[in-house]
Amino acid sequence: MGILSAVLVAATIGFLILEGAASRDGARIPVIETGIDTVVRVSRGFVMRVEVRNTGDAPAEDVRIVGEMEVDGAITERAEAVLSLVPAGSGRLVGLLFSRDPRANPVTVRAVGFAIP
Repeated sequence: MGILSAVLVAATIGFLILEGAASRDGARIPVIETGIDTVVRVSRGFVMRVEVRNTGDAPAEDVRIVGEMEVDGAITERAEAVLSLVPAGSGRLVGLLFSRDPRANPVTVRAVGFAIP
């Protein structure tokens, strides 16, 4: 029984070392995707609910989401939100605030940066 325990501990330590090395060399990274969920009218404008998904195999911290509204070929409004953590394989919702109705004007939503823990 003692030998089996020692083998399992050694295998676990080896796995953790390999996982750590893969993270440092960039082999494991977050992949952040965004999609518009709904738009809701509120007293001071509109809230665009955006689903943020991490389809990668590593967590992302301080994920910055930007939405830019275009009117007549020019960006007229910009809204931002920051998520403190989006674990690998998970999703979160954020709200982007606009004074104009996002359903009436094109809005581009994207992740513009994150920290890799």
